[in-house]
Amino acid sequence: MDDIPPLSLSTIFIGINATAAVNGKEVSSQPMGKGYYTVTFDDDTGLLSRIKNNYLNEEHSVENQFIYYAPSGGKYYDGLSPSGAYIFRPAQSNRYILGTNNNNKYKDIITTGLRFPATGFISNPSNGNPHDDAYNARVCNINTAKDEFSFMYMRTDTNGWGDTPGFDWIEFDTNTVYKRGPLRNKVFGTVAVKQSSTYNTAVTITFPKAFVNIPAVYASPRSSNCNSNAQYNVMITGITTTTAQVAIARVDSKTAWDEAIELDWLAYDTNSNSEIDFTGSQTILYLKT
Repeated sequence: MDDIPPLSLSTIFIGINATAAVNGKEVSSQPMGKGYYTVTFDDDTGLLSRIKNNYLNEEHSVENQFIYYAPSGGKYYDGLSPSGAYIFRPAQSNRYILGTNNNNKYKDIITTGLRFPATGFISNPSNGNPHDDAYNARVCNINTAKDEFSFMYMRTDTNGWGDTPGFDWIEFDTNTVYKRGPLRNKVFGTVAVKQSSTYNTAVTITFPKAFVNIPAVYASPRSSNCNSNAQYNVMITGITTTTAQVAIARVDSKTAWDEAIELDWLAYDTNSNSEIDFTGSQTILYLKT
């Protein structure tokens, strides 16, 4: 970097060096300033990955993450005073919370601020209240031009709800292999599911590369029709190191499907080195009442 005298300011401009290309691909290491430092950018993420002090001959790894605070209020209201003029108060929870509903279905649009060339979702309804209400949710449209998606939310055991249930999701680029962050070592994909002539069908997920161990697998249905009342239940029925078997059933009505859907899935080896391990399993015994 430049030698900067005390109480002074220096501006450094970083650009693409036309001579620093090999066979049409930019090299990952570029010196900046007067050569005191060399910085290395990751070829996959484009983020700064290493800094070398050429004067001291010391090199250090760097991990860049872009994180923002979700403000309290609006769709992410957590029950406390919202952020506003002269008030910066991040929400204690950035989970999407729905209000009470006199109908049995709800539709909304969420702006994510993320723009992906190919996008998948693992979504799930949630409820912080100790009730036995049954909900179902699905993403029904993606608008990458506006960085937003729509979802349908339905109560499946009766009409309406007095609770304030939640909608949780993981959004990912199905064409990206994540090497850093909580999605590192996770494998993603989407399977096209044809319109079924009965209320249920079966799908096989084939992993792009065999796992060493039996992976954990998550899957969610997605469609492009937000006008359909159809809701689907997804059940993983079998997992090997190369495939996963999935049963999909329409739960709003035991009738034929009126649309083709997408099945987004996430899989990873629970024995691998993962920065955040959020998997678990619990055997649920059959209860006869």
